[in-house]
Amino acid sequence: MLVRLDSTPPPVDAPGPPPDASREGPSAARTDLAVAETVVGPDGIRRPTWADRGEGVRAYFDDEWGRPVRTESSLLELLVLLGFAGGLTWAAVLARREALREAFAGYDADVLAEYGEDEVERLVEDERLIRNAHKIRAAITNARATRDLRVAGGLPDLVWGAVAHETGSAALELTAIPRSDARSAALAAEMREAGFARIGPVTAQSLLLASGALPVRRTGRD
Repeated sequence: MLVRLDSTPPPVDAPGPPPDASREGPSAARTDLAVAETVVGPDGIRRPTWADRGEGVRAYFDDEWGRPVRTESSLLELLVLLGFAGGLTWAAVLARREALREAFAGYDADVLAEYGEDEVERLVEDERLIRNAHKIRAAITNARATRDLRVAGGLPDLVWGAVAHETGSAALELTAIPRSDARSAALAAEMREAGFARIGPVTAQSLLLASGALPVRRTGRD
């Protein structure tokens, strides 16, 4: 399900350098899709606290989060959205999801990888987007890394390969998922080695969870 919001969100200007994603921790200034705390909504569904902040994020969690994502473009989109979420709410990122998808050529890595400073300057002026040049450049960097990774199997193989040895393992309990662990730290290190930007253990954990690579047991929803 594609989350759509009826109103056009106000522009977001987020100047300044990005946080050091390789040093994420409890005080890291970023919003992630990992599960730190949960809450039971009036509908009886337990969700992470980040998914209980409006209709859009609730719909995203209920209908998309944790559903298997195995295509290159969809995984690149997840990675880019997570990169843009630093210092913002996930609702703010989802409100600009369609505009970001359009701006980044539908997350076609071949096209996005060819963006240069002219495109960065153009996108920084686009009021529909999160106008942070550092995050835009990181999206382009990640597209280039995604393209270059194909010779080694591709982004889907890298992400899903992080849990390949755990096939058949029981689904994780929503209330007992660490924001990062040895697995996500290893994936983050491998991705940085492959040239990806804005990726640390917490973001890697968020990517594994959001893409369904790490299955999670839900309550109140199939």
